[in-house]
Amino acid sequence: MRKLLLVICFVFLVGCASNPTSSPNNFSAQTPEKWYQVDTPNFYILTKDGPYSQYILVQQRPIDKPFAHTSKKLVSGMAPKDVAGIFLEEVTNDEEERNFLLLENRLGRVNSHEAFRLIFTYEDKDNRQFKTLMYGFLNGDWFYTLRYNADQSFYCNQDIEEFQKFVKSFRAGEA
Repeated sequence: MRKLLLVICFVFLVGCASNPTSSPNNFSAQTPEKWYQVDTPNFYILTKDGPYSQYILVQQRPIDKPFAHTSKKLVSGMAPKDVAGIFLEEVTNDEEERNFLLLENRLGRVNSHEAFRLIFTYEDKDNRQFKTLMYGFLNGDWFYTLRYNADQSFYCNQDIEEFQKFVKSFRAGEA
């Protein structure tokens, strides 16, 4: 009986350890309840209704990696408002995101990191309308973005609250 109890405890602990609270990238965060990680090798994406309905996307990129749609570059130690400016130029020059409308641009926090906080809407090439709440910050030589993106019909306060909890639990790796 004792061995069976030990095996059950071991299986439970292994299951908890494999919960997608971190990615192969250099960060970790608590996955919101009922959300699951989409199996993709290049991105850390969480969803609960499918990625075309809504998702949380975490991206981590070296600050020296050039952007596709702006010649501006990130520099270590850059202020969040300046990082936001470069990101906004990148996204507004991206032809995949049409009818871009910036609703909010202010400072925010991702756990202990000072960040920019953006809210914007856009349409994709198939005329689907999306709304996004996004945080971005620099940590050493890395640029992190955390993005809640939803079809406008799925964008709701409960999911925003879950995303905010995710943001508060986010831990970037060492710089």
